[in-house]
Amino acid sequence: MKKHVDALGNEIVVGQTYGYSSPSSGRHRVVVGKVLGCSETKVRLEVLNVKEFMYGESMKPYAPHAPALSIAGYLLFPVVR
Repeated sequence: MKKHVDALGNEIVVGQTYGYSSPSSGRHRVVVGKVLGCSETKVRLEVLNVKEFMYGESMKPYAPHAPALSIAGYLLFPVVR
């Protein structure tokens, strides 16, 4: 199986906490989650926390978040909790 690396080039560790941010037209979503496992192309995260911002101001999420998601490993940053 392919080894996944995070945005810093370090190998992703199952069970560790990572986060990522995704911008979209002035809105930013910050997601923090624990790695559940890896497939050939994606990393599976259990979502622990989601924050959304509009032009730098905190806002309520526009939709409930999924309990888990899959994302490319190179988008993830390690998070110390």
